Amino acid sequence: MKGLLDTHAFLWFALGDARLGTAARVWIADPKNDAWISPASYWEIAIKISVGKYSPGHPYQAFVESQIAGNRFTVLPIEPRHTAALIALPYHHRDPFDRLLIAQALVESVPLVSGESSSTPTASCASGDRTCPAIPQPSTSRAPSKRSLRFLPRRPCRPRWRPRS
Repeated sequence: MKGLLDTHAFLWFALGDARLGTAARVWIADPKNDAWISPASYWEIAIKISVGKYSPGHPYQAFVESQIAGNRFTVLPIEPRHTAALIALPYHHRDPFDRLLIAQALVESVPLVSGESSSTPTASCASGDRTCPAIPQPSTSRAPSKRSLRFLPRRPCRPRWRPRS
């Protein structure tokens, strides 16, 4: 199964951060899955390092390149069709990086694999009726926890945006 990693899923997986849910970690590590990463994610990381929000402890370029290659991630280039999808995307997702990731996931018809542990879907509603696109749920033997992988279910989607501290 293909999926686009959001910035936190990529970063937390690469750093072995406990904030990444078990289901997300298992999905990303599964060699049967094709995990994609957008240049928007490593662009966001670079900006956050430059303004002092992140301190990776590793040289940025070497870290990003080694994580992409070492974890067999595929870079999904940003194409005009992805940015064209931004025009129709509602503004309840205001973060420009999230908006681009959402647009890429919608255009490519793949789930946006989120590293966030909220119990609401973390990616987006692009249609006027605020219904997320149908994306298959991962199969598990038990109910997913709040820290589990979030795919985009077909149900009303509530915006997740909130001020960041």
